[in-house]
Amino acid sequence: MTGEKPGQIGAMSGSCKLHKESLTPEIRHGLDRDGVALIPIPESLRAKGKLALKACQQYALEAFETHIVLLNTGHAKLMSPYYPLDQLRQIPGFEQARYEDPYAGGVGNSVRYMAMAPRDDALKVTGVDNLFCAGEKAGLLVGHTEAICTGTLAGYNAARLEQPPLILPRESVIGDAVAHVREEMTLRGRLDLKYTFSGSVLFGPTFYTITGFHGAHVTGGVIYLIVILIKGLRGTYTAEYNHKVEILGLYWHFVDLIWIMVFTFVYLL
Repeated sequence: MTGEKPGQIGAMSGSCKLHKESLTPEIRHGLDRDGVALIPIPESLRAKGKLALKACQQYALEAFETHIVLLNTGHAKLMSPYYPLDQLRQIPGFEQARYEDPYAGGVGNSVRYMAMAPRDDALKVTGVDNLFCAGEKAGLLVGHTEAICTGTLAGYNAARLEQPPLILPRESVIGDAVAHVREEMTLRGRLDLKYTFSGSVLFGPTFYTITGFHGAHVTGGVIYLIVILIKGLRGTYTAEYNHKVEILGLYWHFVDLIWIMVFTFVYLL
């Protein structure tokens, strides 16, 4: 199965990689200082309608059409689906710009959704007994979180090949996404759509459930900390009797670990 966009097959990646060293010192300095750079595009070089080619439509904002948006991710990440190199080099600061993406031979970025596998809700490829798929191969899903979720499910079922596969219920966020995308892929004219947890009806409940539970753990930990502090000031704990203090330390290590995971998967990815 092949994804589509208006007038083309597949979909351009939502961003490109530029060699940061190929940009002017002013742009590099701005990226190193602020982590982001916004460079206005001359009116004559603006490509109208180009954002419709992006796989990640949650970023299809007007600012991306009127400005070059760069993120400092080690290289210069160009948040645009494609810019012909000869046109890009006409923008001040990009006269020597070079693409970094090896998949496109250094002249652009990659095309995605060229090959997707028909599969069931266990992510098992239809017609093949021992093959599972995930990420963009499993359908019209966009994003790191989606790839992690489907990759984990596919890997789990592949490791349990001789046992009944795990199919997540549609009441769960991941189960609903996996099943809904499979259904949409079977409908004519729906292969131009992309699905993501970000910005969808699933994001709000998922975000507030995760952060709400974490907030409850933090609140409980603060109360526990205050109780231990008061008892400690009263001389309750000694060198021999301090196991509750150790439990408090372990609990806060747990809360910190959960926060690292929440921050990574919810805020960064």
